[in-house]
Amino acid sequence: MDEEAILVGVQLDGQNRKQIERSLDELGQLAKTAGAEVTGKVVQKKDRPNVRTFIGPGKVSEVKAALKDKTKGMAIFDDELSPSQQLNLELAINKKIVDRTGLILDIFSQHAHSAEGKIQVELAQLNYYMPRLRGLGIEMSRLGGGIGTRGPGETQLETDRRRLFRRIKQLEKELDKLFTVRDTQRKRREKADIFTVSLVGYTNVGKSSLINELTGSSALVEDKLFATLDSTSRKVSLPSGKSAVISDTVGFIDKLPHELVAAFKSTMDEIRYSDLILHVIDASDLDRKRHIDIVSKILNEIDVETVPIIEVFNKVDLVDEFEKEQLDRREDSVIVSAAKGTHIADVLKMIDNAMSHAYKLVKLAIPYEGGSLRMQVFEKGNVISEYHDEEKSIIEVELKDEDLKRLSKFQIE
Repeated sequence: MDEEAILVGVQLDGQNRKQIERSLDELGQLAKTAGAEVTGKVVQKKDRPNVRTFIGPGKVSEVKAALKDKTKGMAIFDDELSPSQQLNLELAINKKIVDRTGLILDIFSQHAHSAEGKIQVELAQLNYYMPRLRGLGIEMSRLGGGIGTRGPGETQLETDRRRLFRRIKQLEKELDKLFTVRDTQRKRREKADIFTVSLVGYTNVGKSSLINELTGSSALVEDKLFATLDSTSRKVSLPSGKSAVISDTVGFIDKLPHELVAAFKSTMDEIRYSDLILHVIDASDLDRKRHIDIVSKILNEIDVETVPIIEVFNKVDLVDEFEKEQLDRREDSVIVSAAKGTHIADVLKMIDNAMSHAYKLVKLAIPYEGGSLRMQVFEKGNVISEYHDEEKSIIEVELKDEDLKRLSKFQIE
């Protein structure tokens, strides 16, 4: 039998009821993805959260009554609780208490399959659970396993802080090694002058479907939040005959746990060092604007201001013609339906154009004694033609700005 969950939200000053309802709807989707059945919602309007229990005493009693007869009942809060709030609520309600951060971490632990993904998630979970050890012993002995207790494992979480700290340090070392491998791979791509594209977007906007259509691959596609977690890279052929590497990344979400952002640093760096970002957006999403803002905020936090961004409005088959026309008029954007396979060629053209703008066509005069310089030109650029006179090689080549700067003194009209 699935765990039964009551969702709990607080409407603070500056928030309207519709925002809270939509946030709780998303929390319900997260709960379902984790394996829980949502049986009710509790919302309280407050100036600020209660210091001890986040919600007021009356609402605590209401949640307790709603969970009284549920043997596998739990309360899921839409915000991150402090360790003391979580413990106080558990003691008062006598049921498992999970906050939004714990729930997202639990889902990540279920969906991480690669070695790197598992390490990243476990590290995020341990950093989250470390200050909560005081209450976890009570919670696990009395309330059992399930949502909010998966991942590192019950026996691991029952250990003392010192052993937990050692495990965190061990995971950080393993992650550093994997980061070094990723960094080496990225530098190899840069040396080979491979154009890299990152797909980003709010969770469940159809990124996996889009990468399948663009590359002819078969990444997992499910109508669930965080159905795919491990990053995927594929080669994509462009209309010009050139090719690029396109990478899917973990979906973003409102109130994305900072532990995850820190643990997924190497994955986030893939976005930061890419040549182009495709921001995939669900055109049919009623909360589309807010989700666009959330993704933009996270991108700013990981310092990608210099990377060009194209907005890809997916699922346009689910919107009316007027809305479709409005979206199609936006600058630096394209409309598609990955599910129907429509307008995919337009995305490929946009990538091709971005790739051409990333390069500048120049002529270089490389002296014969500069043999290593000629090798650099062929390694870094797309050579169009080459001819020779008595003293030098004249090479017509497409180069990125950073490579052209190093070779600018050899440029001729």
